[in-house]
Amino acid sequence: MTRVLMLAATCVLLAACAGFSAYEQGRQLMMSGDVERGLAKLKEAAEAAPKNYDYQQTYERDRAFVVAKYVSEGDMARDSLQFTAAEALYRKALRWEPANPAALAGMASLATVRKESEMVAQARKDMEAGDLAAAERKLRAVLEQVPNQREARALLDAVALRRARAQAAPVPPELKSPFT
Repeated sequence: MTRVLMLAATCVLLAACAGFSAYEQGRQLMMSGDVERGLAKLKEAAEAAPKNYDYQQTYERDRAFVVAKYVSEGDMARDSLQFTAAEALYRKALRWEPANPAALAGMASLATVRKESEMVAQARKDMEAGDLAAAERKLRAVLEQVPNQREARALLDAVALRRARAQAAPVPPELKSPFT
């Protein structure tokens, strides 16, 4: 009986040590900026000692912080039209919190933003080709969906400016004869 109790106590002690070691390593990694490995260690500690409130709280708090950071950076990358980087950041957030609404919404919005960006690029080509009406139609369609899309707004202003210049260009007077 004593041997069984000693064995059980030893197992509990080893588990507590493993949890403490992972917890400390996780904290150090988080402080040094290695959030991926740090979170993995904190998760390991929380799983090793599920009743340890400090481990659970630290893991949940740091995980929430890291997920919010990834989502925020993903939003900035998406707004800067860096779609590959945005997708990678949203996926990192979803790795740690698969049901995160902001990350899921960010992933869903990527397809829409890509389509809008392609329409703006096509409108730019139309404008450069001199087809101002087609460029304006495409830009208005984008702005109907996203009224504050900066690039579309700026390009629509450029189309209006080209139209105004074309209409304001002075028409040379017609001469009645070559020498008047």
